[in-house]
Amino acid sequence: MDLQKDLLALLHTFNNDTWRSSRLSCFRWILTYFRLRLNLPFLNWLILRFSDRGMSFRFSDCEISPVYEEFCAIMDYYPSGEEFLALPPDPSSTYDVLLRDSPIQISPDSTMPHPHNIPLAPFLQRAQHNDGSTQWSHCLCYLFLNVFTMVSPFDGYGDIRLLSVSRQITLGGKTPHLLILGETMNWVYNTATRPDVTVPLRGCPILLQVLFCPFHDFCSSS
Repeated sequence: MDLQKDLLALLHTFNNDTWRSSRLSCFRWILTYFRLRLNLPFLNWLILRFSDRGMSFRFSDCEISPVYEEFCAIMDYYPSGEEFLALPPDPSSTYDVLLRDSPIQISPDSTMPHPHNIPLAPFLQRAQHNDGSTQWSHCLCYLFLNVFTMVSPFDGYGDIRLLSVSRQITLGGKTPHLLILGETMNWVYNTATRPDVTVPLRGCPILLQVLFCPFHDFCSSS
C-alpha cells in the first residue's frame, strides 16, 4: 500500500468547499510541494553546513536559521488571528488515555515499537468515504501528520501520540506548524551530530528543501 500516493489521489478530489468543511486548510500546501521529489544529496549538503550550537546553517558569507514565519510562508499559510498550537499528550499518558483520542476503534500493533504502532490502513479506508463528518476529518488529519508532515519512520504505521494532536486540530482549530518546524529541525540536528547513524526522516524535510533551494541556486551560480 502506497499511503502517500493514495492520499494525494484523494486530495485531488477536494474542492474549496471540501477544504472548508474539513477544517484542514492548513494542509493545502501538500498538493503543491509533494509534486516535488525529495533531493537527498542537496539535504546532505545542507546538513553538512548545520551548526548544532546555534541551530542554524552556516555558509561562507552568512548564517541562516529557518523561522516559523518562513515555514508558514512556503506552506502558503497566513494566520488570521491568535494561534493555538496543537500539543502532544503528557509523556506519562497510558495506552488507554492515548487511544481515547482516536476517531475510530483501533488497537496498537504489538509487533511494532512504541510509539509508532498504530496501523494507518483503517484510517485511510475511513477517509476514502467522505461524509463530511468530524470523524472523517479527524482520520484525514491523522494521515496527513504521519504521512506528510511528521513522517512516521515505519511505512503503514503512525505515532500513537499524534492521535491527540490530530483531534485538537480537527475539533479546536489548533495548528501543527510549530510542531512541524520543531520536528524537522530535530531531525537535522540528529543527522548532523550522529553522522555514523542513519536517522529516519522526521518532520518535513521537503519544506526545508524548498526554503533553501533559492540560496543553493545562488551559491551554485556564484
